[in-house]
Formats: sequence, C-alpha cells, structure tokens
Amino acid sequence: MLEKLNINREDLVRTLAREFVRSIQGVAEELVGEKVSIRTGHPELSRRLGPSLDFLDYAPPRDYGLANEVLREALNIYHLSSANHCDRVACGVIEIRSAMGLSVDRNLILAARYHDIGKIAIPLSILNKPGDLDSDQRKIMDLHQVIGYLILRGLRTFRQIADIMLFTHIEKGYPGEVVGQEVSPLSHIQIIADTFDGCLSFREYRKGARKSLNEVFQIVASDDKPRHPIDVLISTALSFGINLRDAKRILLDNAQNDNEKLKIEEALAV
Repeated sequence: MLEKLNINREDLVRTLAREFVRSIQGVAEELVGEKVSIRTGHPELSRRLGPSLDFLDYAPPRDYGLANEVLREALNIYHLSSANHCDRVACGVIEIRSAMGLSVDRNLILAARYHDIGKIAIPLSILNKPGDLDSDQRKIMDLHQVIGYLILRGLRTFRQIADIMLFTHIEKGYPGEVVGQEVSPLSHIQIIADTFDGCLSFREYRKGARKSLNEVFQIVASDDKPRHPIDVLISTALSFGINLRDAKRILLDNAQNDNEKLKIEEALAV
C-alpha cells in the first residue's frame, strides 16, 4: 500500500493524524446543543469523521496497526497532556491485571490508551483552562466520551475496545445512555486506573493540592455507581502500593457482606 502511495509509513501516519485532527478539532462546541447518541451518532460528526475512518477501516488486514499509530499520533499532536495521561492509564491497567495474576489484555490496554481520543473534539481553550469549567464548558467537555466511543466504534477492529472505554466516566454520570448498565470487569479496571491518574497527576483544571494515595483509594473503594469488584480493589491496593493496613481498613469499611470481608482478610493479612 505504501509503495502505491509513494510515501513512507512515518509520513503517512503523520499526514493521516493531522487530517484526523483537522476534521474534528473543536467540533464538540458545535454539537453541544444537539443529540449525539452512542447508537446513532450525529450527521455532522459522521460527515467529518467519515473519510479518515473509512481509510483506516479498509487498510489491508496486515496493516491493522495503522489505525493504532494514527490515533496515537493524532492525540499527541492535539493535546499532549491527554496523550500522556492515556499512556499512564495504560500502565495502570497493566499493573492491576498483573496484581490479579492475569495476563495482559491487549484490548484493555488500547481502551486505556484511547479512552480520551474524543478530546480532540474539545476546544483547546477548554482543555487547557486553569481552574473549574463553567456549566456550559462542562457540557462540551462531557461530550468527549461519546465522541471517542463513536470514533473507535467506527473502526471494525476497535469495536471491543470502544465497548470497554465507553464506561470510563460512568461513576460521574455520563454518558447518560449507559447509566445503570452492567459494567464489564475490564471496564472496572479502566475506571480505577483513570481515577488514580486523574487524581494523582497534574491536570490543568485542578485547584489545590493533589490527593494522596489513600484518598484516591477511598474514592474508588466507596464508588457505588458502579461498585467495583472486591478482587479488583484488592489488586488495585497492591499494584499502587497502598499501605496494607490502610487498604484493609478502607476496604473493610466499604465491604457489603461477609464474603467480601473474608476475601479482604485473607488477601491483606498484616
């Protein structure tokens, strides 16, 4: 394919990434008053995304990695802070899976890496705003999850990845279309890793001091929409280096039944 196009792979990836960014950058501001559904999308979004996604979707099967490279480069180009955050979340899900004694799940890693791909559609003035967003800006920002899902869902080989990342912010109540739906085990890991990095790392919008490890662990342990599986929470404590006594106390305070308490006692014996 590259020989026919008379272009090397690096230049092809860069060209496609720039076109991808150009096609949707800031579009969320135009769509904020419209119905953008995870099921039906939106005509304007489809028009803008269509050419890029079609090209990536119909690349030869041996070139599956092209979409991966283009999405990664596009997020790097548009908002490096978000790209770095996604890479750290990908590392976080690997650590949690490892603490669970499970092998690396490629779809989960890619879901983590591209869970914020929809932020390309958010104006930089909002992404880089210091301090809190106002209500109108928050509505625009919240669209990034649905738009990101539609981007990934538009690529045949990324559909399972899209289903994992869709629930990333469900504990905050969006996207509203999936509130109340069952959350997969992989999505639970994604949510937790995102919460940890979001609370512990520098973010443009945050005021005041960053939270401590224990404070973040308290947040994920007490989440109830969704409630995270106890084995995932135990592995989170181990992978993020939470003091075992503190982790045990926090989990026992939030345990819902004797079976959970028994698992905590056995896993975090000190």
